[in-house]
Amino acid sequence: MPRKQWLLNKNLAAHRQAAAALAQELELPAFATMLALGRGMAEDELPGFLGLEDEPLVNPYDLPDMDDAVQRIELAIARGEHITVFGDYDADGVTATALLTMYLQSRSEHVTWHIPDRQAEGYGLTMSTIDKLHEQGTQLIVTVDNGVSAIREITHAKALGIDTVITDHHQCGDELPVCCAVVNPHRHDCDLLFKDYTGVAVAFLLVCALEGSEPEELLPNYAELVALGTIADVAPLLGDNRIFARAGIEMLNDNPGLPFAALLRVANAQRKPYGTSAFSFMLAPRINAAGRMGLANEALELLLCLDESRAETLAQKLDVYNQDRQLVEQEIFAQATAWLEANPAQQHDRVLVFAGEGWHEGVVGIVAARLMERCGKPVLMITLNGEQAKGSGRSIPGFHLFHALQNSAHLMQKFGGHELAAGFSLPACEVNRLREEINAYAAKQTMPFPAQHVDCKLKPAHLTTDLADELALLEPFGQGNPQPVFALPKMVLLAATPVGEGKHLRLTLEQSGTKITVMAFRTTIEDFAFAAGDVLDLAVTLEANEFRGQRDVSLILKNAKFSLLPNDALLQAQRTVEQMLRREPVQVACPTREDGAVIFRLLKAAQKPVAIERILLQAQPEDFAKLWLAAEVLRELGLAASDAQGRYSLVPCSEKTPWEQAALVRFLLGV
Repeated sequence: MPRKQWLLNKNLAAHRQAAAALAQELELPAFATMLALGRGMAEDELPGFLGLEDEPLVNPYDLPDMDDAVQRIELAIARGEHITVFGDYDADGVTATALLTMYLQSRSEHVTWHIPDRQAEGYGLTMSTIDKLHEQGTQLIVTVDNGVSAIREITHAKALGIDTVITDHHQCGDELPVCCAVVNPHRHDCDLLFKDYTGVAVAFLLVCALEGSEPEELLPNYAELVALGTIADVAPLLGDNRIFARAGIEMLNDNPGLPFAALLRVANAQRKPYGTSAFSFMLAPRINAAGRMGLANEALELLLCLDESRAETLAQKLDVYNQDRQLVEQEIFAQATAWLEANPAQQHDRVLVFAGEGWHEGVVGIVAARLMERCGKPVLMITLNGEQAKGSGRSIPGFHLFHALQNSAHLMQKFGGHELAAGFSLPACEVNRLREEINAYAAKQTMPFPAQHVDCKLKPAHLTTDLADELALLEPFGQGNPQPVFALPKMVLLAATPVGEGKHLRLTLEQSGTKITVMAFRTTIEDFAFAAGDVLDLAVTLEANEFRGQRDVSLILKNAKFSLLPNDALLQAQRTVEQMLRREPVQVACPTREDGAVIFRLLKAAQKPVAIERILLQAQPEDFAKLWLAAEVLRELGLAASDAQGRYSLVPCSEKTPWEQAALVRFLLGV
C-alpha cells in the first residue's frame, strides 16, 4: 500500500447550512448536496451538474474551421471522392474512427478507414502511410484524435494531391498544418470556455455539423461511443462531457448496442447498475488491448459490427487480447521490481527509470502507472530494441512530466505528452544519461508526495445502500469529478483473506461492534503490510450493487495507514532518509548500534519482510528518520535486505562488519 499524504476536504462544514437549504429547495439529499458544494460547485450550477435541468451542448460551429471542414467533406461526398478516416489505436481514437466512419459510410460508398499499427507505424500520420493511402486512391483524409502536429506529413500529402481535414483535441503548437481545416478546441483562436473535449467528441460535433442537427438530437445515436472515448481518455467529466457520459451510461443500462452488449458478456459484467467504472474497467481495457496486443482494426470492426454472431466472436477475441496484455504486464512488472530490489540505490531516486530489452511497447505505459502507484514517484518505462529505445512515463500531480522531458529534448528523437503522462523515443545509449538528467531536473523542483484526497470521515454504520444511492446523484464520476472517498478512522483489522486466485484481498474490519468488508483489489497477501489486530485508518469508496435481486453496498479500499502513526512525520522521515541515501546535505542524528539491535530483534521475531511503518510504531516522531537509517545501515552491512516496496528482512550473514564501518555511518559522522 503506497504512502500518501492524506488531504481532508475541510470545506464541507462551511457549506452545511447552505447545502441544507438548497437541498430542501431542490428536493435533494442534504449529504450529496453538501459534498457537491464542498467540492467547489456553485449553487446555481448544481441543477445542471446533476442533470435536473437541460443544458444546451456546444454549437459545433463554435469550433474553429468547422465551416471549412463541412464544406470540404460535402464536396468530397458530392464528387464521389475516396475519403479515408484516419484514426488512432487507443479507445478514444477507435471510437472516433467508428463514429465518423459509420456516419460517412451512410452517405457515401467511397469511405474507408485506417488505424495505424502501433508496432509498425506508430502514432499518427507518417510519410509511408500517406504513400500507401495515395496508392489506394485516397483523395481526402479526415483525421480523428490526431493530426494537429503532423505538419510535414500533411504537406507531403498535399504534394501527392491529397487534401486533409484535421479533427483533433491535443494541444496545438505555435504552427498549425496547412490544410483544408483544423478543427481543434485547443487552437489559440478558439473562444470556447470549455475546451476539454476528446477526439471522439470532436468527431461527433463534426457529424452534427455535417448533418445540420443539434448535438442533443443526434446524441442518442452515438451516446455509447462518445461516452466510451470520453471516459477512457480520462477527460474531465464536467460541462458537455458530463452530458456525453450520462447519456452513454443510461444507454448501457437500458438498451446497450450490439458491440457493447457483447463486450459486457465476455467481461462477465452481471452487476447493475453500470456506471463510469463499466466503461473504465470492462469496456475500455478490451478496446485498448486490441491496439496494444493485436490490431486496433479488430476493435473497430466490433464497434461497426451489425451481426450478433460476428460481434460475439470479435468480443471474445478482444477479451483474449486483454488476458494476454495482463500476462505481459505482470511479467514486465515483475522484471522491473526485481531490478529495483537488485539496485537498492535506485529506490531513492526522485524519478524511477526502468529499461528492459524487448519489453512490449504497448504495455509499458500501464506498467509505469502501476509502479508509480506502488512507489509514489514519477516512473519512466523504456523498452530497448537494439540501438533504439522507446518509453512511456507516468507522473504524480505536481511534477510536470512533459516539462521534465523537454529539459532533455537534446537526447530525444521524439517526445510528447502532458503533466501526468508522456511518450518518447531516444537512442538506447542515452538511457542512463536520461536517468541522470531527469533526476537532476527533479532535484531542482519541490517534489510532491502522492495525495489521497478524502471528502469526509464517516463511521462504518453509515455505509449503507441509502448513502450509496445518494452518492449516485453525483454520477458520472471521473476526472474532474472523482468518486467520493471516505475516511474510516481506527478500524480494527480482523482478517485479510485472499480471493480471485490470490490477486485480491477481502478485508474484514470492526469498530464499536460494527463489522464491514472491504475489497483491496490488485493487492496480494504478500504485498499487504498489515496484520490481524492492527488499528488502521482506511480510505474507501462505496457503491450499491444489485445481483439476483439482492442489493448491497461494495466498499473498495483506496489507501490504508496505521492509525497511531503520525502520517506527516512518516512522510517527512521518508524525504530525509532518501536525501541522506543520495548523500545530500540534511540534518539528522546518526543511528547507533543500539538502534540497529532494536530493529534486528524485530526483524528476527517477524520472520518475514517488515514494513518500516511497523518498525516505527513504537518510536517517537523525532526518531523516525534515525531508526529508518538504522535499517539502512543493517542493509549496508549485509545483515538485512529490502524489497521493491521498501520492506526489510534479515539475511544470513557469517561475517560481521563493525557498525562504525558502514558507509552511511561514516558519512554521518564525517569520517
